[in-house]
Amino acid sequence: MKNYQQNKISNSSKMVLLFKILEDSIKMGDKVLVFSQSLMTLSVIEKFLAFTPIPQPDDPPPDMPKQWVKNSTYFRKLTESNFTT
Repeated sequence: MKNYQQNKISNSSKMVLLFKILEDSIKMGDKVLVFSQSLMTLSVIEKFLAFTPIPQPDDPPPDMPKQWVKNSTYFRKLTESNFTT
């Protein structure tokens, strides 16, 4: 862990994969829905979105946003599930 640097997407292969899926989906004009059981994971994703530009397709519309903005370019929906056995 000598060369470890905080706040790098490349530290997590799952995060790298998620952001690759986001990039490819946006470039194809698709939308993505991410589910997680961990609120901490959702918070980490939000943190990375804050400093990651929105991938742009080859011919983006002129009004396409360049940065992620909560409740505008992405949404976070928290729900509580109570399971009984």
